[in-house]
Amino acid sequence: MDALPKGALAAVIDGQRQRAMDELARLLQELRSPEPREALPQPRMSPAAALRIGLVTSLANPRTALSTASLFATTLPADPSVLLGASAVTLMVAIAAGWYALVVFALTMAMVRSAFHRIRRWINRIAAIAIMGFGAKLALDR
Repeated sequence: MDALPKGALAAVIDGQRQRAMDELARLLQELRSPEPREALPQPRMSPAAALRIGLVTSLANPRTALSTASLFATTLPADPSVLLGASAVTLMVAIAAGWYALVVFALTMAMVRSAFHRIRRWINRIAAIAIMGFGAKLALDR
């Protein structure tokens, strides 16, 4: 039995291709735009309020869930075991939690925050190229 209905894999690949094209357009626009201005200082808030805002923002963003689901659909076997599926989801949650904790910890240091603001455009460019490369590899492997 197929893990995905007919045409679902093609739809996932088309979605990845469209996201790659959108990211390329955004990257080209960013290259033409002037350097971004420094972010305005944000008002102080309690850790609970910051956690609530961050959690609601992340949960309200379907793009992350769809990207992760499409990654699972294209990289896991057609009929994964329950253990493999649960392990993949657990690993993704652990990686995301660790990443966000690292980012929060690092960006609370003024020196790191200042360096990030100076090089963030290059970080975005490198990430965009990596995502486009992964999408191209998936498209060419099919």
